[in-house]
Amino acid sequence: MKNQLVTYHRPASLDGVELLHCADRDFSLAPHVHDSYVFWFNGLGGDRVTVGGVSDILQPDSFGIVAPGEVHANHAVTDRRTLHSMYVDAAIVDDVARQRGERVAEFRSRLYRDPEARRKLVQLHALLMHVDDPFAVREAFIESIGLLLERHGEYGGFVAVCRDPVKVRQVKTIMSERFGEPLDLDGVAAEAGCSVCHLIRLFRRETGMTPHAYLMECRLNHARSRLSGKNAITDIALESGFTDQSHLTRRFHARFGLTPGRYRTQIA
Repeated sequence: MKNQLVTYHRPASLDGVELLHCADRDFSLAPHVHDSYVFWFNGLGGDRVTVGGVSDILQPDSFGIVAPGEVHANHAVTDRRTLHSMYVDAAIVDDVARQRGERVAEFRSRLYRDPEARRKLVQLHALLMHVDDPFAVREAFIESIGLLLERHGEYGGFVAVCRDPVKVRQVKTIMSERFGEPLDLDGVAAEAGCSVCHLIRLFRRETGMTPHAYLMECRLNHARSRLSGKNAITDIALESGFTDQSHLTRRFHARFGLTPGRYRTQIA
């Protein structure tokens, strides 16, 4: 089946880390966000990546990093393509920095041309996907993140590519905290003190996506996090703000490349 080309995995010995292996050349990602850092590289082929309003081709000797909440998109530009991603909670990056005796560090969202660091990421991704040795996994993870911090970390505060004005921050807060409610666009705009047309223009300009697309991201990311538990998928769909399980399934498959049920099976 086609969706077997997209695989997610959570290493048992590393909380807050999830992996993606995608060999589906036709699976593309429209503008979206994550609540964690994304580290990724291509094993085969290349992807056109758009992050922070800048578009570029991910080269064979390069890798990408996207900060939490940063809008990005990508699609294959070659006939064959394998994409490997690692999603890491920001708190884990902070913890590694503190263990190294450094201040809280962050990464800027962009593509990095660093063959040695890329090799470390390739080795780490393979290890986390296939090796069940907590000691080795933990050691390799800290060593790899430490190298990335040493070479590319920024200290003393992350300089975001997009600085949200007050209204956009307010709307993002409303949607990230109340995604499970049947939110109404006119009501959200009224809470922000602006017209619907102005809100859509402002939100798209500052984030690269519409308010509705951002709300879908909040709902999908919540549903994805809940699939690691044992709640029925129907219940997860409803608490995440979807009308029913079919609605969640359609959105989830379009966003992650497989159904909620298959995703749950893979990460279990």
